[in-house]
Amino acid sequence: MSMRWFAVFDQALRSNDVIAVWRVVEQHLDRALTRAELTAARRAANRYAVAAKVRIIRVPEPAGSGGIRTIPLLARLDANLDDVERLNAIAAGTIAGQGHRRRASGDVGERAAKVVSAVATAARRTRRLPVAKVDADRAAALADELAGALAVLHDLEQRLRTASTEK
Repeated sequence: MSMRWFAVFDQALRSNDVIAVWRVVEQHLDRALTRAELTAARRAANRYAVAAKVRIIRVPEPAGSGGIRTIPLLARLDANLDDVERLNAIAAGTIAGQGHRRRASGDVGERAAKVVSAVATAARRTRRLPVAKVDADRAAALADELAGALAVLHDLEQRLRTASTEK
């Protein structure tokens, strides 16, 4: 089980220099974590930090969260860890418009619309991306990762089309 999380952490650290463990696992599972899953993810992150030679940083939970717990972050060795506000934002899940840590709620149609909007925005950003400047090995890894994501998005498209014809 821990090896699966190692691959998830590896993938997340390819795109980001610092990641919040809970956020990456929630995104991978596409749902809120149970307490047991959060504990398992924390343990896996500790093992991963040793095995992959990355840093683990513990950021205190925001005030008013009801305890003195910490949120584990994984950071590549080249990450800038001097910006405490950024680290706190990553831990809270509020950096780069990712929203606050919370359980999934609301209308499923609303959530689907948000996903589609995020994908459309990302697609528009690719037009200006100078991919010729990307290292060949990294380009290949990113292409593989994108192929997997596109397959999942294609599946979502098919499910939405099926849902639209059923009603």
